[in-house]
Amino acid sequence: MVGKQGLGTPSRRLRGVTAAGQTTAEFAVVLTILLLFIFGIIDLSRAVYARNVIASAAREGARYGVAHPPEDTAGLERVKKAAMALVVGLEPEHLSVDVTRPGGNNIQVTVSYTFHPIIGWIGRIIDRSGAGILMRSRCIMATP
Repeated sequence: MVGKQGLGTPSRRLRGVTAAGQTTAEFAVVLTILLLFIFGIIDLSRAVYARNVIASAAREGARYGVAHPPEDTAGLERVKKAAMALVVGLEPEHLSVDVTRPGGNNIQVTVSYTFHPIIGWIGRIIDRSGAGILMRSRCIMATP
């Protein structure tokens, strides 16, 4: 019986097609998981960078305010511009700097940034509104 196959044993041609389809499906699943992992690492790196930049801007803005004590609103604006000048690599439309004088002898610089992840559903898991993740950094220093 040269041309007959037994029941339950697929022909060679069908076995090859099934193996190729299985390999393609497994590759698609693994590639999806790998890409999500890579983009997750990129998003985490961007978030850590943004956090470090706004912390540094708040600290350096407060330091500028201590070195050049503001007496009026124009002085507070100079401190705000000094802090904004140190923010590099972030989207300026999602950034805000607030400079206040709590307690008379102190200067407080608060830098806020709304971080938007590359993978949108990550932001929706952390922040249900989907508007982004709000990051804040505040530094208070005493003026002489």
